[in-house]
Amino acid sequence: MFASLTTQRIYALGMLLFIPLFTPLFIYGQQLHSPDELAAIMKKSFIYYDLKEDKNIANDKTLKVLEENYYFEEEEDSIVLKQYDMMSDERFAKKYQKAKRYAAAGKTARARKTLEKLIEKHPKNAILMTDLARTFFIEKEFIQAIKWVKRAIRTNGIHTPAYVLLTQIYMTSNKYEEAVASITKAHLLNRNSTFITQLLQQVYEANQRVYDNSWQFIEQYEIKRVAENEVSVVYNGEPWRAYAACRAIWAHEPYYQDGMKPMNDDLYSLREHECLLNMAIAYEKWDDEKRKKKFNMGITLQRAIIQEKMVDEFILYEIKLVQNPKMGFYFSDKDIQKLAAYMVAVRSLEIPLNKSIPDN
Repeated sequence: MFASLTTQRIYALGMLLFIPLFTPLFIYGQQLHSPDELAAIMKKSFIYYDLKEDKNIANDKTLKVLEENYYFEEEEDSIVLKQYDMMSDERFAKKYQKAKRYAAAGKTARARKTLEKLIEKHPKNAILMTDLARTFFIEKEFIQAIKWVKRAIRTNGIHTPAYVLLTQIYMTSNKYEEAVASITKAHLLNRNSTFITQLLQQVYEANQRVYDNSWQFIEQYEIKRVAENEVSVVYNGEPWRAYAACRAIWAHEPYYQDGMKPMNDDLYSLREHECLLNMAIAYEKWDDEKRKKKFNMGITLQRAIIQEKMVDEFILYEIKLVQNPKMGFYFSDKDIQKLAAYMVAVRSLEIPLNKSIPDN
């Protein structure tokens, strides 16, 4: 099974060299501020910042999981993101459902024959090709399965089920490195899918790594302007207090953004760098050891900031892609490589060869 949280923390503590987080830090030519410095700005402000803790804040937030039927189509001078429609054509839908019933009943040859006829009439439908590949996979005809699943990928490079099936084929064939590449692509195309993430964990385990899925960057704070000179900041835990206080200053403190303007005008990245740094510092200084041990993002964030220098990747993978998973459809090969490197270096931990993975 998967590594327990305690085991992962032991590995992390063994790997991470803790050093003071806040030394003068510059990004885009701009020095970032510490929590103490931001608190001083709040204290001098004409705005009253009312900071209150609420452990139930944001507990009801859910992450968007994409459907698995997206594709791109050229229209005139543009490329448009669309979704396959498998049911509006009644005749097509009946034949497709028949193929699905055959496959579910183990009648793979009949399912395949029906799917082949449908593909002849719909040669750009990657769903049909992936379903056809799956019939070969069930029969352990892996060469034919790979042939069809790769045809599906060539037809539609963002078709997540094709990468999932390819991963399953590689895992069955003990081709673990290839499985890592295919499941990583599937994961980045549908970042919040629980099923894909669980498969990712299995693939990582086969490669002697533990992918840490014990947390997600779900914002546990709320900022509201309740009066002209009063801002309410509600948060859950010291790390989120520091992060939210930073965000509140960026949003409501007059002239702060102008003073922090980076050379490349990327205010979003500069803001996130500063707020995440504040979160990491607050986590390191948190004196509530019981709650600190449960804040699993803390060690990962410190590793991203200190050890790997991958804050940009943290922002893209943990925040932007989680909040807008369709971003994955537009990633370049370079983006995929950067995020794959982040997932290995920051989001997962190597299992020593003499260690087993305990059950949860």
